[in-house]
Amino acid sequence: MIGILPGRNATRQRLILGAGVVALASVLQLISIDLGQTFGSPWPIALLWAACGWSKLGPNLATSFLIFMLGCWVDLLTGSVLGTWAFAGLATLGLTIASIKYLGLSGMSSVVGCAVSGFFMLVIVAAIGVWQTQSFYLLGNIVSVGVAVVLYIPLRKLFEVSEEEA
Repeated sequence: MIGILPGRNATRQRLILGAGVVALASVLQLISIDLGQTFGSPWPIALLWAACGWSKLGPNLATSFLIFMLGCWVDLLTGSVLGTWAFAGLATLGLTIASIKYLGLSGMSSVVGCAVSGFFMLVIVAAIGVWQTQSFYLLGNIVSVGVAVVLYIPLRKLFEVSEEEA
């Protein structure tokens, strides 16, 4: 698996460590914490961390594959339709890469970049919820994305790859 991961050893280590953090945070979502019907569960959408941090590598098959597999892992854990979270993670990664490349947002801070990625994730999750004709709690998903953005601040060093390392 190491042979297909891009870049130097530091990049590979961050990809593997980041994937492990997302997988572990996804398992923690199984712990039931409920803030009521309005807010739902405050667990962060951990795929957002990977999509935001790994977007600096640009379009990359290895990072896309990792996000796809992590999305399938979240689907299995949460009982979602297989591929739902994988699609949401890949779409967020793609939109984040496009915003960095084509809108000139490469110089923005990592927290602002994660907030932009969080907006993309929120729109995608809302669209999937409406498409699957399931109830969609907007405020609950805003809380989950907000918690993910706030937690990205101390966790960003586990995910971000600089241009020199790639």
